[in-house]
Amino acid sequence: MQTSKIFTILLAMLCFSSIAQEQLEVEGNAKIDNSLIIYDNTSGTPKKVATISGNFPSGANASNSPTLLLKTETSPIPSNGEADIILDSSDDIFFNTNTNTRMHVGASGRVGVGTIAPADLFHVKGDAVVGGGSTDFDLNSENLRIDGQSEQWYLGVQNESSASSTDFFIGKSGTEDGTFHIEQSGDVGIGTSTPVDAFQVNGDGVFGGGSTDYDASSESIRIIGRSDTWYMGVQNETSATASDFFIGNSSVEDGTFHIEQTGDIGIGTTNPRVRLHVTGGGDAEPSGGGYAQFGETASRNLVIDDNEVFVRNNGVADDLSIQNDGGNLILCSQEQGGVGIGVNTGASIPNGYLLAVDGKVIAEEVQVEISENWPDYVFTDDYQLMPLTELEESIIQHGHLPGIPSAKHIEKEGIALGEMQVKMMEKIEELTLYIIAQQKEMNIMKLQLDNQKNN
Repeated sequence: MQTSKIFTILLAMLCFSSIAQEQLEVEGNAKIDNSLIIYDNTSGTPKKVATISGNFPSGANASNSPTLLLKTETSPIPSNGEADIILDSSDDIFFNTNTNTRMHVGASGRVGVGTIAPADLFHVKGDAVVGGGSTDFDLNSENLRIDGQSEQWYLGVQNESSASSTDFFIGKSGTEDGTFHIEQSGDVGIGTSTPVDAFQVNGDGVFGGGSTDYDASSESIRIIGRSDTWYMGVQNETSATASDFFIGNSSVEDGTFHIEQTGDIGIGTTNPRVRLHVTGGGDAEPSGGGYAQFGETASRNLVIDDNEVFVRNNGVADDLSIQNDGGNLILCSQEQGGVGIGVNTGASIPNGYLLAVDGKVIAEEVQVEISENWPDYVFTDDYQLMPLTELEESIIQHGHLPGIPSAKHIEKEGIALGEMQVKMMEKIEELTLYIIAQQKEMNIMKLQLDNQKNN
């Protein structure tokens, strides 16, 4: 019988004093039909201090019929200040004070503190304290150890040398090892026991569900500021192989800052097509605007918009230097397109020309390389020099030298400098031949005059 076994254990371990101050010793089994009352007679007056009984008082806190009641008493009549231990017929044990169950041990081995229906091996309903507090603390740490199949984990506090400093930790050691740490200041460290900011991770970290448990939209970290909320995360595309990184004001990408899985970066766009793709902004002007700026606004800076590179200095247009420290500036190396100076659009650059200048040009020297023959052919023996009479008729008829563009043509088409130099040199060499021929005629006429004078 369960009660006899417990009485055997209790009676074998305890010595009881009777009212006549005689000791009772029991070896072997003992049977008590009703109850065993324990008195304290140290003061000379017998005082009932405990009752061991098989009788269960009315209103006792147990669901099954009791088999044992161990009860302390401060007076012959039980009161709410008393405590008892109850073992019922289902082998559940109840530890009661003031008619309330403080701890329950079920026959299954589950222990409940503050509850008679523990949901697991150890169940506490209400607050719990582990450790000695300020008066009886461990100089090293106070912790709970959780034993797994092959590993042990600890959850506790690390007591520092200063009585006012205690840090929380989770780790695989009875003292903090940096796995997870919270300073008394509130700073959180993962992989470090000495975080230097509100959140510090020493080592790699993962946010999101990965390939097996990802959010179909995005995985992100939210950072809340004074008046705005920012997000940093990945945008999961419909393809399982595509996830793009983003920073923005929304939990899904909004184009503020975007990095494709390919590495292409977008600012103002979620669909970058080159290594750095910037959209948005305004026309670059001295006072502001542009898509990207390099340099301080209050000093010299270079700004770029969608069709302009501009240099300004504190709101005033400034000089743009290209290859200032050496090297060559190569433009239109494939002879495709052209360079315009003083023109508003590319349409103002005539087809076939690499450089168009609408305005004046000043230079110390200009060298023109001509691909056609230089007019030294004028001085060859087979060159047919136009007679002066024919030349005169051509000038009278056309109003300009033969082979030289007219004023109307120059006004419409302009002057090809190299070609014009060739034509001008041709006319100069022809003029030289005319002068030489006239000089010969003048020499003959002079000789004839001299001969007439002598005769």
